[in-house]
Formats: sequence, C-alpha cells, structure tokens
Amino acid sequence: MIRCGERMAALRVKLGLTQEELAGKLGISRAALSHYETNRREPDYMTLCTIADYYQVSLDYIMCRTDEPALRQEPGAAPVELSAGVSDSRPLMVDGEPLTREQVDRLITSVRLERNAPVQSR
Repeated sequence: MIRCGERMAALRVKLGLTQEELAGKLGISRAALSHYETNRREPDYMTLCTIADYYQVSLDYIMCRTDEPALRQEPGAAPVELSAGVSDSRPLMVDGEPLTREQVDRLITSVRLERNAPVQSR
C-alpha cells in the first residue's frame, strides 16, 4: 500500500485549497480525496496520474518513492506555446529579464532549425 496521504494533504494545504476545491479540480469526490489523504484508501493508477499532473510532480514523489518532487511549473498551469506569442501577463524571462518579442522569435527559429538539422554521425 502506498501510505502517502500525508504528502498529498501537504501539497493541497501548501496551495491553500480545501478538499472540496481540489476534489473538483481533480474530478473526484471530496470523500475519496479525504480517504486518500488519511490513507484509508489507495488511489488507482489514473487518479495518481491526475494528482501528479495537477501538482506537476512525478508519480514517484506522490507514491513516496523519492523526496524530490521534480516540479516543472506552477500547479495547474498550462504549457506556454511560443509560436502563439507571449502574453504580457506571463513574459518569458532569462536571468531575471523579460525577453522581447524579437528575442522570442529568434529562440523559436533556433529551436526549429535545431529540430530539423540532420544528425551528424561521428
């Protein structure tokens, strides 16, 4: 049994969410979430994936196989599509400075060129 309900509860509390709020975001009942957080029930694989995706942590972290959460971005945040432009409310930053539109365009061009470059054998 996983027995890591305390970790799930701590992640929820850290975000200032109630069980009701988080259960709604995850598409599960508040009662089920309560059972998971108190180790009375174990979530199924898909629910574990949903929880890990929401918090942007690895399954190993949710399952207490590691203490490294491997956070990738803010919980619940969607990936930023650079080709669609950059929002003024969420500018891309490098070394604490926002990138200009021209810098973002050069970055996109660079990544596209790298992806399409032929692989050179040694």
